[in-house]
Amino acid sequence: PDPWPVTHTLSRLGIPASDAVVVGDMPFDIKMGMDAGCRTVGVSYGNSTVSNLIEAGANRVINSISLLPDLEL
Repeated sequence: PDPWPVTHTLSRLGIPASDAVVVGDMPFDIKMGMDAGCRTVGVSYGNSTVSNLIEAGANRVINSISLLPDLEL
C-alpha cells in the first residue's frame, strides 16, 4: 500500500512520522502505517483477525478504541 496519504497528511500538519500512530482494522492499514514510518495499532473489532494484524506487524492490537489514549507504544 502506498503510504502517501499518511506521509502527505503528516507533512501538511508538520507532525513527524515518529510522533504519529496509524490505527486500522486491516493488515493493509498496518503496512501503510509502517511504510510511512509510524507506529501502528490494529483494532480487533473490524474486518480482520487479531492474528492477521499481528502478522502484519501491528505494534499493538486493541479491542476498543477507548484503550488507545493509555497505550504505551
